[in-house]
Amino acid sequence: MWLMVLLLQMYKRSEKNHNSEISPIPAKQNEIVHVQGVTENSTIEWIDMMGKVFAKSVVDKGGIVIVPQVNKGIYLIRYFDRNEVVIKRIVVE
Repeated sequence: MWLMVLLLQMYKRSEKNHNSEISPIPAKQNEIVHVQGVTENSTIEWIDMMGKVFAKSVVDKGGIVIVPQVNKGIYLIRYFDRNEVVIKRIVVE
């Protein structure tokens, strides 16, 4: 549980420092989302609310990422941007 608290604190700091956006929100499983501000060929980690990384995705040109097969819910994604960890929240329906 402490890991999730730490991730949420990092998410709050990341929201203040990065203007990147995810669209569309809410997202649907196995569909494309656009993550603005992430570099092509970067790896995005998908994190559940227990703090466990359950999937990884590679970013295509234009910040395109395919949402993995997951249950409806709120998840975090984590990636690196200019040597800094960025954490964003995503809702999947």
